[in-house]
Amino acid sequence: MSDRLCCMCLSILHRRHSIPLAWRCYAPGHVPCRQPDLVKAILQQAHDALDPGAVPVLMLDRGLAWPALVDWCREHRWHFIMRLQGQTCVCLENPGGSWKKPVSAACLAGAKGGTPVMGRAKVFKTVGYRVVNFVGVWPRQAKDRWLLATDLRASLKRCREYAKRMDAEHGFRDQKSHGLNWQASRITRPQHAAMLVLAMALALYLLYAVAALPEASQTLRGALERADRHALSVLQLGIRWLKRTLMLPQACWPEPPPLQISVGR
Repeated sequence: MSDRLCCMCLSILHRRHSIPLAWRCYAPGHVPCRQPDLVKAILQQAHDALDPGAVPVLMLDRGLAWPALVDWCREHRWHFIMRLQGQTCVCLENPGGSWKKPVSAACLAGAKGGTPVMGRAKVFKTVGYRVVNFVGVWPRQAKDRWLLATDLRASLKRCREYAKRMDAEHGFRDQKSHGLNWQASRITRPQHAAMLVLAMALALYLLYAVAALPEASQTLRGALERADRHALSVLQLGIRWLKRTLMLPQACWPEPPPLQISVGR
């Protein structure tokens, strides 16, 4: 709904899908504050609701790879994995502790299928650098380089972890054309849009939970979709299961399993 509304959203990943956790809605061209401050306010809202022992891992795409968010994560003891833009200046650490000359991140992973470059590094030259662990690799099967900055140990495992961020795309499709059809909403006020996102988050929570039942039972899955192949998403399975269940007497309704996540005290 970019022509009418914008939404900055922090989501939690669950079973290859994402559920909105904290968000801000605003009119196009009317961001309520500087974007880094807006993102930090959303992160703070989620942080205040977390269990004291929770250790989140924040994954950020290239458009949000900002030094301000590195500072925020360190201050609040969140781990982070962010994908850097190719032109970001990177200084790798020498074995003796000195720093190499700055080069663009893309140059460090210049050859497709080449040897990965990993280690301690300094990034974000324009703001005085931040020390991170750097992973640069261009897998043969990938369309683009993987240039990651993280506070976790530099290893190819970080690429596999960051790949889970792509699961958020499933959540976007579930919220829009493949599920709840958010794009068909006629809401134009940011306050109303924020309430709609809350309703969608609760609906997604319920539908993903009930979808766990047909996923756990091949017999029930066979009753809900084609027998020759899996053609329905988890959300669509949950919708079909819910519609089927609501046709039964209430006494026959099973208790859906809870999502195995904890985001509040």
